[in-house]
Amino acid sequence: RITAFDVETRAIVERPHVRINLLSSRLIPIVFTKLLAFRHARSFAFAGDDKELLALRHSGQGYFPNYDNDYLLVPIKKDPHEVGILRFRPPTYASDRTDTTANVRYWSISLGTLDTKSPSTLRDRDALVAEDGFVYLLVGERTDSADETPYNLIPWNLPGQKALLLYRNLLTSPGFERAIGQVPVAQEEAGFSKQVNELLGDFAPKGMVISAEEFRANGFKALREAAASE
Repeated sequence: RITAFDVETRAIVERPHVRINLLSSRLIPIVFTKLLAFRHARSFAFAGDDKELLALRHSGQGYFPNYDNDYLLVPIKKDPHEVGILRFRPPTYASDRTDTTANVRYWSISLGTLDTKSPSTLRDRDALVAEDGFVYLLVGERTDSADETPYNLIPWNLPGQKALLLYRNLLTSPGFERAIGQVPVAQEEAGFSKQVNELLGDFAPKGMVISAEEFRANGFKALREAAASE
């Protein structure tokens, strides 16, 4: 039950007249949110068949945004015989509520559908970090490789060939020089660029789509070679 009251006097007042409001139904907000998220994701994603995976800063619209969250979005398109490989240097995260020295309170990366479902998420505490300080990701089916780099699996447990990787930083420290918040929010007409890579450096998720056969032979070698040539 809802009681209406005057915010200044705190006196209980008569409730406003009850009227039919379509937006109060459960269905309309859900549909609206999904359509909005799909529109924003589709506007930036899958402009071509380039196998390079680039990130952009997303406004968070349709992805439960709030003042404390910053998002990078990486559209990925792959065939069944392919995998996505990415790497990034993770920010330090808070060990407990009293830890104010970390870069962020929390970070995570999720694989999601265009209607904002996220069937797979890797969170900071569960991530394997390689000896070189990077988090390596394989998006697809777990695949053995001659490369012994420890990697994190994000299974492709969704239909179709298109998905979105959603990288989230929560409560970023004001002193963190590679904060996502310094990256301008991408505009639809701007398309993709390497602006995120330029501003965030190794802290930006970077990757490519390769065949599963190539991954079995070389693992993440292509990512390290690409970074060395920059």
